[in-house]
Amino acid sequence: MKLLSIFLIIFTSLSAMAFSWNKVLTCDGGAAVVDVNDFQRNSVQVVIRDPNVVRYIQSKYYANEFPQSSEVILSGLNARDVYNGSDFQYISLVSFGKMMWEAYRENQGLKVRFYRTISDTNSDCPNYVPCKPDYQAEVANWYFNSCQ
Repeated sequence: MKLLSIFLIIFTSLSAMAFSWNKVLTCDGGAAVVDVNDFQRNSVQVVIRDPNVVRYIQSKYYANEFPQSSEVILSGLNARDVYNGSDFQYISLVSFGKMMWEAYRENQGLKVRFYRTISDTNSDCPNYVPCKPDYQAEVANWYFNSCQ
């Protein structure tokens, strides 16, 4: 029983560490923030709290993925570990079928972009596979001007 108690304490501690997020950037007074996972420092999330952006995302393309709440959380991996705001450069994720998003630093701000990948196919292609390279069709984007 004592061994089980020790295991549960260790498991609980590791779980808490794995999901502990710390803010490294605040943009436009909190309209968007960038958090880093303390346990895996290249694991980053962009939390969008601007009500207009949240409503748009929830109403247009992502109603099932982002339930009605006051924020949208986009998670991904940065190319390197993040210890402060200047370490964060770029995250992206292919999700929701062919819908994708990316978030990256642009000047002193943060750009968040949603887009679809479009494949150019025609009937001459074997099994209707893409014959030409894919291209991106932007669906929406937002720029948060000032991030500290």
